[in-house]
Amino acid sequence: MSKPAKALYTKDFLLATIASVFVGGYSILLLTLTLMYGNDAGFTAAAAGLLSSVFAFASLGMRPFSGLLCDRFPKKRLLILSAVGYTVLPLLFLAELPYGVLLGARIAQGFCMGVASTAVAAIATSFIPKSHFTEGVSIFGVGMSACSAVAPGIGLWILAHFGYTGVFLYSSFTGLLIIALVLPIRCRETIEMPQSRACLGVLLRGLYEPTALYSAACTLFLAVMQITVMQFLSYYTAWRGVNGTYAFYTLSAVAVVTVRLTIGRISGAKADRVILLTGTLILAAAYAGLRLLFPTALSLGILSVLYGCGHSMSGIVLNSMALSEAPPERMGAANATYLAASDLGYAVGPLLWNSYCARYGYSQIYLLAFIGVLVLFLILLFARKTPKKRVKE
Repeated sequence: MSKPAKALYTKDFLLATIASVFVGGYSILLLTLTLMYGNDAGFTAAAAGLLSSVFAFASLGMRPFSGLLCDRFPKKRLLILSAVGYTVLPLLFLAELPYGVLLGARIAQGFCMGVASTAVAAIATSFIPKSHFTEGVSIFGVGMSACSAVAPGIGLWILAHFGYTGVFLYSSFTGLLIIALVLPIRCRETIEMPQSRACLGVLLRGLYEPTALYSAACTLFLAVMQITVMQFLSYYTAWRGVNGTYAFYTLSAVAVVTVRLTIGRISGAKADRVILLTGTLILAAAYAGLRLLFPTALSLGILSVLYGCGHSMSGIVLNSMALSEAPPERMGAANATYLAASDLGYAVGPLLWNSYCARYGYSQIYLLAFIGVLVLFLILLFARKTPKKRVKE
């Protein structure tokens, strides 16, 4: 008699998923509001920009080490310690402190984000049955997708009604809420014990997970292409004589969440391969449409749905691939490797595209994005590396 399949929607998995919403929402909210705070505080434009962006670079720099920490120390404890940082550090902005102190606080927040996001992902992953791995990864990603869409709006509403005091107090409360959500979790701690004395090779091995590198490389490439929409769509449409692209982001976010809530239930190696290839092809079509179609409200609405569906479908499978082959004791490194790819893409992408657009303009960025994603589709189509069939429990 076969063993009954383990349940996916357990209390521990759901608590970790909800906690991830606040882990990600905290950073996205402050990324926007800290820039405004710096400008209103009278800092120079460069200083205000650095106060906002140094958080992302600190998080990126911490990411590989966060995987090492999560594999060598209890992940729940690391997440709670990071949430303590979430709680304390925003309070520094309530006092009139020197710029250098505030900059140090933002760097510390970035370190906390790097550890917290890796730890909460590793904790949630440990509760996903192998027979529901793609579905579990998909559901977990819904929280991050949702917070990306709503966090800036929440922050702006708080700022309008309660000022910066309200923003930083709310951010501090977010840290306390994360702690409250994490404490009841009965975490499955699988600690990696190094088999040899500490040396450079052992340290480097702990900073990344080799089985996640293929999907991480694909994710990095897609993140660089994604920057063309995240930061340059409004410039592109203005170049074509059209203003207003807010609905594009809202509709694409709805498409991302909808796909993650539905398509993740379709599992298996063959299904994963079909979803990955289909999503990549849809994404290429969205970039082609942005180049070929005039940006009317109707065309942008249709393309936003294609863009959201394509990114969601490809992202679900690439995320699952990055984690499904990693040993349980290496789940922290696997999550860090995958997340670092997105971080690096979002850090490098603006520099590359901004340099290109400054020299050649905006006219061909979506043609280049289309060609790039189409090449990736062909690589995925003919590559031997495919999602492996997951063993049922």
